Amino acid sequence: MNRWLNTIVSIAIPAILLCAIAHAQGFPKQEAFVGFSYVNGDTNGGPRENLYGGEVSFSQNALKWLGAEVAGSGYYGHVVVTDVRDYGFGGGPRLNYKNFFLHSLVGADWYEACFILCITNTSFAAAFGGGIEAPLRRSYALRVSTDYALTRHLRHNQNNVRVSVGVVYRFGHTEPPAAAAGREAMPRPAMPIPALGISVSTTAENRGAEIVEVTAGGVAGLAGLHRLDIITSIDGKDVHKPMELAAALSGASGNVKIGYIFRTETGWWIGKETTVVVGK
Repeated sequence: MNRWLNTIVSIAIPAILLCAIAHAQGFPKQEAFVGFSYVNGDTNGGPRENLYGGEVSFSQNALKWLGAEVAGSGYYGHVVVTDVRDYGFGGGPRLNYKNFFLHSLVGADWYEACFILCITNTSFAAAFGGGIEAPLRRSYALRVSTDYALTRHLRHNQNNVRVSVGVVYRFGHTEPPAAAAGREAMPRPAMPIPALGISVSTTAENRGAEIVEVTAGGVAGLAGLHRLDIITSIDGKDVHKPMELAAALSGASGNVKIGYIFRTETGWWIGKETTVVVGK
């Protein structure tokens, strides 16, 4: 047991230091976690059992500070001469503050103990606790969490302690308001696209040509494109940079399909397609 605790501590301390120096960023809409998990289990008067296994979870954040989480776990252990297996599932609300979170999960737990014969039981289960997430990159973080895990097998309450360590994958990011304002206010080189009546600029990670100016009455404006929309394709061919957009439209005449993405008020990126007439 001490070996596992030393491992967890050696991971937790760097995680806390990383959180202390992490830069502020937009919050992710979704998070998926997978990692190693350890449970110190209550045996109702007998020796406490050490179970080892894994935990997975998925959370959906409605707001920067509020979300919902579902989680599943599986453990295996050996107590004296008894083999033990335990599987749990739960869901509930989650509160976020910077790189810290608290959650309250309610669900069910399946328990099996085998010595010559096997005894199985399914019970109510709940977990209350939280953890810390240290950003490694924009889409990845290291998580360390601990929970008080309650089960009720064979008409007795079991008061368990759970510790988990693993990796979080974050996606569906929103952009910090300050960063968005700075991005919009910062002058950027713009390339005119006369065929559409717009000027475009590069984007982060070259994911398209961002519209920085729309000419009133122009082809793009009449088709419903707006400033800050990002053109991502022409007639099904991907566009990553303004030069690629200009090349795709060079010599084009007639109907042209434009694929683009735009950001909603809630921070989601949505893709659309429209058809315009150019060169006539």
